[in-house]
Amino acid sequence: MTANCKALAFLLLITSVCEDGQDVDGDEAPKSEPHLTYTNGRLNQTNPLMIYVSPSGSDENDGLSLAKAKKTLAGAHKAVVALDPATRDVFVEVQPGDYVAQKRTTWTYTMPKNTIRIGPPLGSSTRPYFTPCPSRSSSGTDCEDCYFFVLDKPGGVATNVHIENLELHRWLSGIALWGASKYSVTGYQRRNRISGCFFHYIGDAHNPDFYRGEACISLRQSSDNIIENNRFQNIKNAASSDYRFLHAVYIKNWSKRNVIRYNVFINVSGDVIRNRNGANYTQVVSNTFIRAGEGALVQDYFDRAQDECPSWGVMVTDNSYDTNFTCGVVDVCEVEDSDVPSGCKSKTIPRISCSRNTPRTGACP
Repeated sequence: MTANCKALAFLLLITSVCEDGQDVDGDEAPKSEPHLTYTNGRLNQTNPLMIYVSPSGSDENDGLSLAKAKKTLAGAHKAVVALDPATRDVFVEVQPGDYVAQKRTTWTYTMPKNTIRIGPPLGSSTRPYFTPCPSRSSSGTDCEDCYFFVLDKPGGVATNVHIENLELHRWLSGIALWGASKYSVTGYQRRNRISGCFFHYIGDAHNPDFYRGEACISLRQSSDNIIENNRFQNIKNAASSDYRFLHAVYIKNWSKRNVIRYNVFINVSGDVIRNRNGANYTQVVSNTFIRAGEGALVQDYFDRAQDECPSWGVMVTDNSYDTNFTCGVVDVCEVEDSDVPSGCKSKTIPRISCSRNTPRTGACP
């Protein structure tokens, strides 16, 4: 079988798994999903509930008009919870401008058959610009880990949150899509999308008030997500010994069938995309890597001491790359530990398949 046929067979496998709603490892997944369409990369919605956010707004406002806009995404979330639209799409329209000294937003409201879109007005070419609170002492525990946004929603249903065209600057970590911390059949979330966002100067090298960033995008028991058309630039922890702990995309703990495509990764200190502990069937397709990665662009990792297992069926294809973060040679794909622990399932497919990835002349002197 040719390489192209193998890639097609793999894609057909993923498609069949997603269409019949059955998880490849036997866990039941939701079978009913909304039909989604896009225009110029933006999600199309019909008559959504509008919640407005503006740098000049106030969280004391109701958020139902631009004149009474909320000031923060946390305020917008509170408004959505209170209104409880249930079967109506929601558009949190974030006005362009500077959102300074922001705390982490923890978002828990979702709908299994309707979408929530968070992004600038349709047609806007300017990304809203978010910077974090300046120090731990200024805002308490909300900023100690300094993720910008956490979708904290286990429950075994589609969550359908779309985050579009935001710019995050000098955060320790970026956006987290987190199901349950411990595995369960109903512990997952799924069907979210992060697109058109800029992640710039992420990590403690750019915010010395905090210790060691983890990821621009983190998935935990979160499946069937799309991460596309984003830009990750200058992603670095301060100490060289901590470079390896910061990733552009960190997919862990039973997060499956996630697609990472059409992104640009520039100056990323750790391995750019890390799969960990049963993060099966990740697709990494048509991305550009420039001076990125410690040892590898895409890595499969697991920790035996924590009873973790390998990931399987990861596909890495049609990407371009040059050097690693320190201008050395970078591997496209890496399996850190090739021995499968006795308590883990073995599969007849490769853990990582790499094909048609193209090296370029390096950006380093």
